[in-house]
Amino acid sequence: MEVIALVITHNRLDSLQRCITALEAQHSAPGRVLVVDNGSSGETGRWLERVVDSSPLSITVLPLPTNVGGAGGYERGLRLLGHENVDDMVWLLDDDAYPEPTALQILLQHVVPGDRILASAVLDPDTHRPDLVNRRRVVGTREVPITEQEYQRESICIDSGGFVGLLFPLRLVKSVGVPIRQFFLWFDDTEYCLRCRSKGIPILLVPGSQILHDGSRVKLSRSRWDDRWRRGIRNQGVTYGLHFPKYKFAIWLIRRLVRGPFDAIFLFAGPPGPVARSVQYVCALASATWHLAYWRRALDEASSLETVADDNGDGS
Repeated sequence: MEVIALVITHNRLDSLQRCITALEAQHSAPGRVLVVDNGSSGETGRWLERVVDSSPLSITVLPLPTNVGGAGGYERGLRLLGHENVDDMVWLLDDDAYPEPTALQILLQHVVPGDRILASAVLDPDTHRPDLVNRRRVVGTREVPITEQEYQRESICIDSGGFVGLLFPLRLVKSVGVPIRQFFLWFDDTEYCLRCRSKGIPILLVPGSQILHDGSRVKLSRSRWDDRWRRGIRNQGVTYGLHFPKYKFAIWLIRRLVRGPFDAIFLFAGPPGPVARSVQYVCALASATWHLAYWRRALDEASSLETVADDNGDGS
């Protein structure tokens, strides 16, 4: 059995260098590293050419001509790896994720025969406290974060979480498929986890395996409202529409339609103004329901390892 670390990068060379250094320092180093270069500028590509020859790790680069987002990057990488040895395992990482030296070693201690996903604990790099929203379980119509107290246990069963630090056998890719590339970013990982759970595949959080993640830093200021948030809200609605029973999805949607405009006003900073943000929030949710047929076709596509034609459609 070989572990392949799959790293997605886009124009964050300093972070990528630190990520590769952390992989080189693993007590149980991955057998290979596949870096999906998501349309980065020339500087990243030139550095990757050098590190392929100089690193003690076996590094392969999959260069993409354009940025297809985190969802597209993981989709391309897993689609490529899905045709390899089904007994090998893949470890998913962002370029701003820095595994502690024992992270992979501790995960491998929990590998058992059969299909299951193992998840590292994702930590704020400043406080070294868990990013609680990164690992969750589904309760009713909500995803509830794992509590900090639960992180004291050796392992915890969860239902969803971010891609950073997930380890699973490649045979799972053959049976479940790849992420929905049209999401571009945000909730592609949640959808994939819920898809796995719907097939009875357990997900086990192993708190002793730890990864520092720049994206998990605590943000004290209001977020700026932009296309990322609009796309994220739509993708959340699509994810729940695909995987929740109809009555649960209806309850969730009504709750978000009532509360969402207030979130758009008070949790985000403009431009645009608060009224425009509220309208855009509701439209993003509406888009998820109006286009569910499109997203079901996208899910069917993602569930197969057959090569797909490139397109930039996202169901909007």
